[in-house]
Amino acid sequence: GQHVEIFEDYGQVQNTGYFINHELFYPGDAYTIPKEKVATLALPVAGPWCKLPEALQYAIDVSPQQVFPVHDWLLNDDGIALTYKVATTILEQHNISFIPLHTNVSKSL
Repeated sequence: GQHVEIFEDYGQVQNTGYFINHELFYPGDAYTIPKEKVATLALPVAGPWCKLPEALQYAIDVSPQQVFPVHDWLLNDDGIALTYKVATTILEQHNISFIPLHTNVSKSL
């Protein structure tokens, strides 16, 4: 599909998402709704094209069991903490687990 708009024609390139073992969906830089049920969603939470309310609505629309954040590298520690807190609060209201990831910490999904 198409990359989500950054600004007008800037960054309008092909986007590739990945569905792995019918379990994990990584949408890349788009909000593609897969045709199959998604157990785990790699959720873009920040970027020049990404607003948190849109990302959270996308997760709600996909309705996975759990999500983990991607695309948060440009946030500082305070931004990550706030983003993770908001995502956890909102997604839990929709029975979606938010699994925060931290640098140099191993976690099983």
